[in-house]
Formats: sequence, structure tokens, C-alpha cells
Amino acid sequence: MPPDSRHPRKNILSLPNELLAILSTHVESNDDLFNLALACRKLVYPAQAALLTPLKVPKRRIRHLLETLLVRPDLAKRIHHIDLGDYASHHITPEDSETFSPMPGDFEMKSYWRFKGVITERLDDQVWTSISSLIGIRDAWGSMRSFFLAILVVLAPNLDRLSFEMRPLREPLGLLTRMPVNLRLAVQSLGPPFGDTVTQLLSRKIRVLKVARNAPENGPYMHNLDLRGFSNLNRLSLPMDTLIRKYWMASEPCQIFPASLEHLEVLSCDSFTFLWILTLWRCRENGKLPCLRSVDLFFLSTLRGAMLLQSFGLGTGISVGLSAGGDSKKSRPSVARLDAVLRAPSMVDIAITLYSQPHTNLYLQTSQYQPQDLCMELGIWQELTLGEVTLAALNNASFSEVVARSRDGSPRARTKFENRLLLRFWGMPLCLFTSRTFEPLSWTGVRMFNGNKGTKSDPAYKTITPKVLPKHKDQKAKTDRCDKKVLLPAKFVLPKPSALPSPTFYEASWLKDQFFQETRKASVYKGSKKGRAPSRRSSGLVDNRAVDEIIELAKSWRI
Repeated sequence: MPPDSRHPRKNILSLPNELLAILSTHVESNDDLFNLALACRKLVYPAQAALLTPLKVPKRRIRHLLETLLVRPDLAKRIHHIDLGDYASHHITPEDSETFSPMPGDFEMKSYWRFKGVITERLDDQVWTSISSLIGIRDAWGSMRSFFLAILVVLAPNLDRLSFEMRPLREPLGLLTRMPVNLRLAVQSLGPPFGDTVTQLLSRKIRVLKVARNAPENGPYMHNLDLRGFSNLNRLSLPMDTLIRKYWMASEPCQIFPASLEHLEVLSCDSFTFLWILTLWRCRENGKLPCLRSVDLFFLSTLRGAMLLQSFGLGTGISVGLSAGGDSKKSRPSVARLDAVLRAPSMVDIAITLYSQPHTNLYLQTSQYQPQDLCMELGIWQELTLGEVTLAALNNASFSEVVARSRDGSPRARTKFENRLLLRFWGMPLCLFTSRTFEPLSWTGVRMFNGNKGTKSDPAYKTITPKVLPKHKDQKAKTDRCDKKVLLPAKFVLPKPSALPSPTFYEASWLKDQFFQETRKASVYKGSKKGRAPSRRSSGLVDNRAVDEIIELAKSWRI
């Protein structure tokens, strides 16, 4: 029997319909999905489902989409989510020449009566009158865009979700920053994202609304939104720039959100985040937004880089923690005030959750934190210097993973000698320097640390530094005495697993090899010249028992 008959070849059509539907959702382009639907009858339904969940409105051929939905009402009923994307059109496109004109032609008149018949049948003549008034009008969204969107909302009876990107502010950055304050407020004044006609149609259906982040080419400024017209809105996601008037103040939440809002997501949080939280607290205390129960804050970096350094938004009460002279207490954040700001919404029954989304080389990793986690990190930040904060950034670690620990596991500030030792050997695993039993002065004679003598001005160094050994005529007697001198801690205790990550295979292997080789060399005195005292690096301050304990520690890391 030929091998092909025993193992027949399989293609994509042999897969179950469920897998075909999942594969179709990973095709992003509408044109590719359209071609996929035309390729085979079995692929028609999965491709159509991917086209409609969500429905990505094309910049061109939108009229053809509406005409298709008129002929296929079954497809219109499957539309639950519309993604407008960058729906705004600021340039004349080939579609603009094909759209309705104030005096429709034969082809346009046929579509005109189709749209009118459907809308008057489902709603009434008054709604069609307000929609038809948008014909031939070029608004901020472009030519005829609002008219087509109104028709699409009417044709989709089960529509309840909408996503779109805000139309950009076209004023250049230099012009907007040089404007007087009153002109800036006029440019960024509160306003609905759509006209009155479209807003009235959307308010009846939309329960979930998402405003995408502003594209970089559209500039750093965004319009402040007024979404009170969406009376049935329950969930809202929008960027922070739509809530803040640059160089001025935070917009009042009661002037932006409808009373029916239950869940809020704030994207691209910046230095104004904590300032806006205070306005939300005051608004809730006054009896506004009674249905709001949860607020999620999304930052585009790690908890260290995006949350702790965003304390600038509290005004003069919080100063920059990474400014010059970062070691002084004046440059550190006010933990008490930040703690009060983050815990304030919980007093009015609003749960706040913080998310960090650091971009890696492969994927977008999202981490979740509670306000108490941030307050704990802020308390640890007070114990760190500028060099330690920089080291945390280099190792992509949080502050709790870099801070030194006391015998009881509580965070403490490092001495000058400890900071010097840490920054000099920053490539070593952090768990070595953050151990609760780490004694830096015990390692001054270890060859791996190059016999670092430390800082003489450190009083702790003066009290613990061993005295210089007296000269002996018998060199062997001195060597034996040095071998008995053990300054390495008898047992190495690591911090809690929640505070420090487990070392990787390469870190543990490197640590074991380094300690094995260097401490063995330091514990055995070799070949010094006659009559000359052994150097400090090879004086042998570590014995074999300490080396064995280090090796057992490395083995406990499952290398």
C-alpha cells in the first residue's frame, strides 16, 4: 500500500468548524477575510463571523457595507460590536466623490429610498428627518461620515459596544503651548464625540464604550469628552488625556460620565492620575455617580517606572525622588499623602486596581497591583538611594527586590560601604546583597570582591574591620592562624520568596562557580616570597566549611 493512502494528506478544510472560527479571528485585514470567504463555501461562515466580531468599519466602501446589510438582515443581527478605528477622514478620498450629494443622482436616489424605508419602518419619520439632514455635510469626522454611522447604528439591532479613536487636535504643539490659558481651554473644551443625532441613536443601545489611545502622529493633545448623553452606558474605557486639561486642571467626573456608569478603565495614565483621583473622590462625596463601583488604572510601564515616578502629579507636596541629591530626605515622596490619595476611593465604596503593561521583546506582560502594594513600594523607596533605584531599573526589578533587609526581614537603608560594594558588582545576583544575614565587611578579604577595603568614614567599618595581623617569623604559623579566621556568616538566610525572585539557572551556576573557585584560592596561602607578609587578597579569610555552605546554598536553587 502506498504511504499516501495510509496517511492521507490533510488541509485546512479538514479541521473542525470551531478551529476554523478561531483561526479566522487572527486575520486582521478585512480584505483578507473577504477573500477567505470567497475561497470556499466551508470558510464563508467563519470568515463572516470574524468580519462581524467586531465589525471594523472600512474608511472606504462604507456605503457598500450598508447596502449589504440591507440585503442581508441576518448579518446585521450578528453585529454586537463596532470598531470605528480611525474613523475620521480629513482628506478627500475616492469615496467622497461617490457619496450622496445635495442633489442625488439615479444611483444615489435608489439607495436613498432604501435607507429611508428601513429607518421609517423601524423608527419614525422624525428620526429620518434628522439623519437626512447630515447628507452632504462634512463635519469633524469627514465627509458624510456621521450620516453613514447613523445608518449603521439603525441597521444593527443588537449593537451594544462601540470602539473608536478620538479625532486629533490639529493645532501644532508650539502653537498650543504659546496660547493664552483661555484659548487652550476653548480648544480642549468638553464636548460629545459625535453630533446630537448620532449621540441620540447610540445612547439607546451602547452599554460598553472604548476610546482608543491617541496615535503618535496625531499629537499629544486630545479633546476632553462629555459622555453624559450615553444614558445606558455601564462600562467605559478611555485615555487619561481625555480627562485632563493640559496646564490647567482635571475635569470634574460628574461633567464627563453618565450616572449609569459602573466600571471605568483609564488608559495611558500619566502624572495627572492622582490629581484626577482626588476630583473623583470629591465628586462621589457630593452624591454624584452613585453606580460607580470599580476603577482600573493602566500604566504603560512597570510598577517602578510608571507608578512610583508618577507621584509628581500631586503638586508641591510631592517632589521628584530621582532629582539631584536623591539621598536627602527632602527629595523622597510623601508616603502618607500618597497613601491617603490611593485609599480615599475605598472610603466611598470604589475599588481601585492598578495595572502595569511593560513591553518586552516578545509580548505585552500585564501585572496587577492593589493600592496597598503601591504604598508598600513607596515606603521601601524611602530607603533607597539614586544608585539603587538605577540598579533596579537596569535589572527590571521592583524596589522591594533591591532593598537591603534586616535580620527580621524588614527593609533598611544600606551603609555607604554596602552601596559601594553593590554598585561595583551590580552584575552579581541581587539575592546576595539583599540577604538578611549579608555582612559586607566579611567579604572584604575575598578575592572575588578584589579585597575592597570599604569606606573609612563609615563608623561600622571601623568597629568591625579586623586588625592587621602581627608579623611572624614562622610564615606557616601565620598561614594557619589566617585559616582559622572565619568572618563569613555561618548560615546564609535568603529573603522571603515573595520579596525576591528565584535566581535563574545561569545566575545560580555562576554564583556557585565563583564562590567555589575564588574562596578556595583565598583559603589556601600559596607561594609568597620569604620575609614578606601575605597580601590582603590572599590572606585566607574564608575556610572550607564556609565554602561548602555556599555550595549547598547553590544546590538548593535546583541548578
